[in-house]
Amino acid sequence: MTQQSESIGVDFFFGLGAQIGAIHDKVMGMGSDDGCTYQAGFVLQVPLSGGAGTLDESPQLAPVRGQCWSIRRLNSWGYTAGQVQFQINGMEPVWTFNAPANPPALPQCFGRGECLLQPGDRLVVVATGITGIVNIAVAPDAFPYWHLGRYLR
Repeated sequence: MTQQSESIGVDFFFGLGAQIGAIHDKVMGMGSDDGCTYQAGFVLQVPLSGGAGTLDESPQLAPVRGQCWSIRRLNSWGYTAGQVQFQINGMEPVWTFNAPANPPALPQCFGRGECLLQPGDRLVVVATGITGIVNIAVAPDAFPYWHLGRYLR
């Protein structure tokens, strides 16, 4: 083999390796945060009766089928007495806001994956001892379930 043919073989080998590396980077980049993750923020009012109320089964309080939520911010306001508790599936307390909440208290912020709702989970809001009205604000990152591992990196 001549020096020139060895050079062509090495160039071909490294050139092919670089192309495969570029294809790998593109495939691994699919589903990155540039399009799969979006913030689905909303504001709702908790229905009250006798100073207490529960907001549950609202379609806005759960990720759509096949999606996860990572709650990033929670807030509540509008009441001068009582407390508002956010729960996962009505069982696991996430955060409690105590009165007074007029003007709004500072929001509670969470990091990626610290307050995670997986497919089938829902957020429940329970208000007790309320004087006034209860407004809530929720700002979750929403992303496909299969993207969970990449989201948590």
